[in-house]
Amino acid sequence: MIAFFSSLVASRLGRVFLKWAVIAALVGLLLLRAVGFGRQSERNRQMETSLLTLRKRNEIDADISRHSDAGRRRRLRSWSRK
Repeated sequence: MIAFFSSLVASRLGRVFLKWAVIAALVGLLLLRAVGFGRQSERNRQMETSLLTLRKRNEIDADISRHSDAGRRRRLRSWSRK
């Protein structure tokens, strides 16, 4: 194995090959990192949407719970007429 790598480094074609292999590896790592950042960004966006939805639902639940049963019925009747 050591002989293989030393023969690559010793020849001009081997050095060119190694240079391009290193460049390709670096580009691959950069792409993987960019994909990871994109995934995390999407997770954060979905979590934010989920939290906003939960907050809105809690506000509606709190608003509804403040009314009496008759008040709830009245609101439901007005919604169903629209």
